[in-house]
Amino acid sequence: MFFGLVIVALVSIAPSQSYANCSSNTPSPGSTVTCSDADTTGIVGAVGVSNVTVDITSTGSITVAVPLIERGSGWVVNNGGSMRGTNFAIQTAGAAGSITVVNTGSITASGGSGQAIAAVNGAFVTNSGTISGTLRSIVSSGSFSTIVNSGTIRTTAVRASNPFALLLNAGGSVTNQLGGTIFSEQFAVRIADGPTTNEVINSGTISGTASDDGNAVGVFISPGATGAATITNNNTGTITGGRGGAGIDAGFATVINSGVISGTVASRIIGISNQYGLYLWSGSVTNTAIGSIRGFDFGVQIPSTGGGGTLSNSGIISASASSGIGVLFGAGGTITNEAGGTITGGGGTAVSFAGANVASSLTNRGTLNGSIVMGNGSDTVVLAAGAFPGQSMADRARTC
Repeated sequence: MFFGLVIVALVSIAPSQSYANCSSNTPSPGSTVTCSDADTTGIVGAVGVSNVTVDITSTGSITVAVPLIERGSGWVVNNGGSMRGTNFAIQTAGAAGSITVVNTGSITASGGSGQAIAAVNGAFVTNSGTISGTLRSIVSSGSFSTIVNSGTIRTTAVRASNPFALLLNAGGSVTNQLGGTIFSEQFAVRIADGPTTNEVINSGTISGTASDDGNAVGVFISPGATGAATITNNNTGTITGGRGGAGIDAGFATVINSGVISGTVASRIIGISNQYGLYLWSGSVTNTAIGSIRGFDFGVQIPSTGGGGTLSNSGIISASASSGIGVLFGAGGTITNEAGGTITGGGGTAVSFAGANVASSLTNRGTLNGSIVMGNGSDTVVLAAGAFPGQSMADRARTC
């Protein structure tokens, strides 16, 4: 009976104990911390402690409310094991500098407002493992950030909670490699600002796919971003938006597409007509011969409040709705549909310059499935051996 009581007592107190199985839980400047076993204490840097390297091996794990806090600069985290927190897994705080994270394991923040990596002054993240947060997978402010992904970066919250897989508030570069997945029910990639050129290069899957009706976007770059944007979707790349959203929604941007850009899921709310394949305020679009841009209401749109743009299409652009418009340049611009290119409007309009008050031009050497709607400026249409309903195959030009 005595031994039984002792065993019960030991079992009852064991869960409250913390285990420190990292070589240090309060590192000194310039030191290296190694974690090769289970740790429930976490690693907390004092203010100003910089240039720390943290190596978590495949057998190592840190499970605590916040597994790692940096308050200095120049920290490097190499995670091959598991980092599991509540509201944060990796956090930089105060006047901390940027942080570098190389993840081949798992980094998770599973609390109600969980943010897996939260950096106050930029982050450099290379991921071939899994980074998962409830509301944010990676959020960075203060400085330009660089993300390279060949694994999985995802949020778990529903669209109504406003989740972002990547939120780069000071601009950034995102490279999603072949096999990489970035997923959220609202914004998969959101770049809010940046003094230099923001960049997204995709060879994998980027998906903002809401389960309900909301503004779900694959790649969103704020129209107010001070830097321009370049978005390259390679031949293996897919960028998808969900109900009421777009595959890509960007300010001033250059878009080069050889893969699939899609925003084709119809809203279930009557009166909502804003599902786009690609939506830009201004810029240029090149859709190569193997590229596809598909929307529900619009394949490609630049609104009348935008700054105009240029489009060169050798692939497929379409809008599938019964009122769908293939390409709408409401602020005018230049559209060239090259040989082999197809632009289709489900509502009977392939190309529209409606609302534009500046001179615009359309040159067609491919196929237009639908009519052309001109704007209010001096518009030029050149039909150069292309297929267009009611037109011969001879070269033909008209200025309206």
